Amino acid sequence: MDWMDGLLFPIMVAVAWIMVQFHNLLTAVGLDPAGGAAWALSIVGLVIVIRILLIPLFFKQIKASRGLQLVQPEMQALQKRYKGKTDPASREAMSREMMELYRKHGTNPFASCLPLLLQSPIFFALFRVLYELPRLAEGTYPRADSIGPMTRELAAQAEAATIFGAPLSGTFMQADGNWNIRIVTVLLIIAMSVTTFTTQRQLTMKNMPPAALQGPMAQQQKILLYVLPLVFAFSGVNFPIGVLIYWTTTNLWSMGQQFYTIRRMPAPGSQAEAALKERKARKAARRGVSIEEDAGTVAVIDEKPRGQREQPKRKDRAKARPAQPGTKPGGRDPPGARRAARVAPRPGRVGRLPASPGPRVPADPAARRVRAAGRPTAPTPPDASITDVAASTRQVNGGEMGTQPDTAVDADLVRRLEEEGEIAADYLEELLDITDLDGDIEIDIDHGRAAVEIVAAEDGDEASLRRLIGRDGEVLDALQELTRLAVQARTGERSRLMLDVGGHRAARRAELVAVAKDAIERVRASNSALRLEPMNPFERKVVHDAVAEAGLVSDSEGVEPQRRVVVRPA
Repeated sequence: MDWMDGLLFPIMVAVAWIMVQFHNLLTAVGLDPAGGAAWALSIVGLVIVIRILLIPLFFKQIKASRGLQLVQPEMQALQKRYKGKTDPASREAMSREMMELYRKHGTNPFASCLPLLLQSPIFFALFRVLYELPRLAEGTYPRADSIGPMTRELAAQAEAATIFGAPLSGTFMQADGNWNIRIVTVLLIIAMSVTTFTTQRQLTMKNMPPAALQGPMAQQQKILLYVLPLVFAFSGVNFPIGVLIYWTTTNLWSMGQQFYTIRRMPAPGSQAEAALKERKARKAARRGVSIEEDAGTVAVIDEKPRGQREQPKRKDRAKARPAQPGTKPGGRDPPGARRAARVAPRPGRVGRLPASPGPRVPADPAARRVRAAGRPTAPTPPDASITDVAASTRQVNGGEMGTQPDTAVDADLVRRLEEEGEIAADYLEELLDITDLDGDIEIDIDHGRAAVEIVAAEDGDEASLRRLIGRDGEVLDALQELTRLAVQARTGERSRLMLDVGGHRAARRAELVAVAKDAIERVRASNSALRLEPMNPFERKVVHDAVAEAGLVSDSEGVEPQRRVVVRPA
């Protein structure tokens, strides 16, 4: 097959170079240069290098495969609609709609084949290198005196190297009575078959939604699950043992990689996703918190729309105030004076004390309203304390829970959220000072979360604050994560704080509510599921709340940044 060597020779040189480098490394650590272990591990090293280089393509393959799974129900409906139509116009229309479906879901049926296609030349190049070892060692290889760094001397070493008494270049069909070759070959073929079967079974049985397990494509995958081991049995007897080592190692890598991916990033609607949600629920239950949707994770949406939000408290961050003792005239206030100034209550806002010692200024009771999940709210009496607020919440919710009053629990929650807001405000104030931006900071408690907003202190500051939002809110999302980390570093607990700048999220929330209402009307009219455009976690949460409030159900599917909300009939 000299013509194949002509096509694959550059890849054969690269394969030989990687093997020789690993062989030199293994020899340097004490392995016998002529031993089979050094050369077999060199082949394992070749697999590691190739699979590391293919990791980006592997994730593209996962994304494409999941897209194909998600598109299956729509694809089956499309095929059913065009069933029996064989005229050219119908075929063209069907092909056009299929490509539109692929584009809509951001997938490509050929993308899932890329890793396999790229590995095939490497596989055959290794086959040719091992096959030509005898001729290269004898000096009769017609193309060159060496294959890259694989010289005649190294080829002789590799040709003589054995593993369990079987040479790496030996094949089952050319064993010539050498039972060691046959036994090692059979064991490697069994290992290849078992690893391939396990990997495919994980993929088809645990990581595919029920809808994707129906139809011709699913049946073909089930058939391949049992046919591939037979293919290995018939083809493996013709490959050198070194190639079988490469193949088995590749299968082991694929199995481990697939197991990790399915466990951490399962396909939406699959058994693996249900198992992940169950693990997250148990973990959240141990911590005493609910599971919410967060960036880059599969999550359970369990928050429902709640009552009216509390009136915010503002931390005024002065640009330049009249000179006071300890203040630089015409400049910014020193930290202590600035803190005292920024916490001064604005008209109509809830007051808040600075961190310095002294009696706490009570919040304006008339401005506060008790929040009860999904129930009407009522104003708090003028002389109500924080305990009274918690008690009112309990009464609105329908009475006490258990034998221990929950007022202390509610009071602790409010204090903790206020503390989160204070820490976040301090962190953001330092950030504003560093970036030389001016703005006021508002602290709020909204839907059981601390909510902090940076707003313009004066007219004209809005333009400068837009730099903290970025394109499509990307800078704001990053700043929110940094603020959460700053809060977590101080409190030791994970924060769910929400950050806004200049009302960006509020405006976006209004847009999303309109999108959700339109989707709700369309789902009610068609009585079928509707997939929305990809959204970030904040946007999906707003839509989930609006859908739940309307009495419909929704979930998220896909992988970031293509994760989207699916609205379904109740």
